[in-house]
Amino acid sequence: MSDFFQFLVLGENLVFLSCLMIFAALLTLQMMGFVGDAIEGGVDLDFDADVDVDVDFDADGGIADATHFPVITLLMLFCGSFGILGLATNKLLHEYAQGMQTFPRLAAAIAGSGVVSLFFSKATARRVGAWLPDVETHGIDGTDLNGCVATVISEKMTVDTLGRISVTDHKAGNYTLRGKLMQGHEEVANGGLVVVVQHDQNSDICFCVPESAWTMPRK
Repeated sequence: MSDFFQFLVLGENLVFLSCLMIFAALLTLQMMGFVGDAIEGGVDLDFDADVDVDVDFDADGGIADATHFPVITLLMLFCGSFGILGLATNKLLHEYAQGMQTFPRLAAAIAGSGVVSLFFSKATARRVGAWLPDVETHGIDGTDLNGCVATVISEKMTVDTLGRISVTDHKAGNYTLRGKLMQGHEEVANGGLVVVVQHDQNSDICFCVPESAWTMPRK
């Protein structure tokens, strides 16, 4: 046990231990239902590695399929698997490749663990996301939200950045979704009312206008 502890506190393991700490913090936030808007769905990130691994976080699918669960789930799983696999790989290299210098050994552990963790997070994010407390409504195909009034529950919603809204449909069903103001309108602060002009069911994003700018009948 003491030998393993001495191995853990080696400086070369700092990156893996840090990822495990991030994993624990993100898991706690997810279990408590706290997810920041900045890391929730709808981002575009590309990971291009020399081993021809191209991983896209986009609304069309791929590893993220980010319109169906918060990106925090992917990040949490990646950090957890990367930390565990990194420590395990580094431990094995310590024991069976003792002639290897520290930097090449660490680089091998990071590269191998990183690639495996990317694919692991892709394979498990949807299932794990379904087990964790939901902070956003997803997959509501067939629900007509156009013309429905919604309340901004994020800090604000603008034409340039996504916010979060709580919207009630004409059947009194309540949904928490991402929303964005249409061009030509001023930002709406937390607690402000907007009207859904178009609900894109592929991305679950509602394109809205401030309530004061809506002239059609509301649902």
